[in-house]
Amino acid sequence: MLITDASESLKVKMREFNKRFYEMHEALLTNWQGRAIPEQPVINLVEQVFEIDLLYLHGVNDGKAGDHIKPQNKTDARLAVITEAKKAPFNGFFRIRAMIDALNMSGMEDVDVFQAIDRMRQNKVLYTMNPTSKRMSNEYSVIIDALSMDARQILIKLKDATTDLEVNQIMKLKNANDNVTMLRKYDLVRDDLSMTEKGEQIAYYINLFSKHEVK
Repeated sequence: MLITDASESLKVKMREFNKRFYEMHEALLTNWQGRAIPEQPVINLVEQVFEIDLLYLHGVNDGKAGDHIKPQNKTDARLAVITEAKKAPFNGFFRIRAMIDALNMSGMEDVDVFQAIDRMRQNKVLYTMNPTSKRMSNEYSVIIDALSMDARQILIKLKDATTDLEVNQIMKLKNANDNVTMLRKYDLVRDDLSMTEKGEQIAYYINLFSKHEVK
């Protein structure tokens, strides 16, 4: 869809999608009673099989970029992509085809740019903004902005905690009780410090858009 004729591979992907869709919803489809199929799992499957997220807006995770790209390597296509992404008209977000076209003007080859973008996608230097991500991030931005940096860190740590011991260690952090009170205010954690669905989602977006890794 981006640099080669994908018609034959598209047929293969369609067969794969049909197979996995049926496997995912076999019980529902064999005894169909008009019940609607949940939307998000289908969207996720479309993105996985067809790699449609290649067509979404891409943003740069600055916190990870420095770990993978050395500024002194001026010929690195990854550095060129990141540098170009921060300029107008992209202003932080770009579509792959538009980035390839822009760097063509600087003499870079399509394949070199695409491979650089693909490497950064795999290393989480780039993230995608699918329609759901964009809508959810807009809805949650007010809550995220209201949380202190410490509260955000505790939310992410609670999301990653798998044992009571880990939770107890988190609660020994400075001002942990005050920050947990703030998280409860926005219905992000329950009284037993387990995550609510909203808390899980907001922790995901904080991680996604954070410019600094939470230690």
